[in-house]
Amino acid sequence: MFPFLKILPLIILGILLSGWTGVSDRAVWTMLAVAWGMGWLTWRRGAAGQIYVSIALMLSGAAMARVYETKPVLPEGEKILLHLRITDNLHVSETNARWQHTSARVGYWRQPAEDQWHRVDQKISAAAATRSRVTRG
Repeated sequence: MFPFLKILPLIILGILLSGWTGVSDRAVWTMLAVAWGMGWLTWRRGAAGQIYVSIALMLSGAAMARVYETKPVLPEGEKILLHLRITDNLHVSETNARWQHTSARVGYWRQPAEDQWHRVDQKISAAAATRSRVTRG
């Protein structure tokens, strides 16, 4: 009656398993193409065809999850130069009055050894010493 209800659990399982595996995006897309190809070649007949199509549906869910996953644009664990735009009012922490905290948007970033700036639009949390004069905008 509702054929989509047959495939929905497989797609949901693929989405859930996508976050737990350490497989690269390229490997997911390759396995997806192979599984759909094998499902097509067997014409979904017999147990092998059903298994290939089931695997392909799970991999389709994993691929969809990977496509819509937000990936960090800025390098992590490295010293980089940033061009920031302060978006919120600064507030001083109650526990540590030496720092003022705010959120900001990064417009450009670069490695210290490079001369080329990379364009990006990412929201970050920023902190500055209270002696520094930092204003919104």
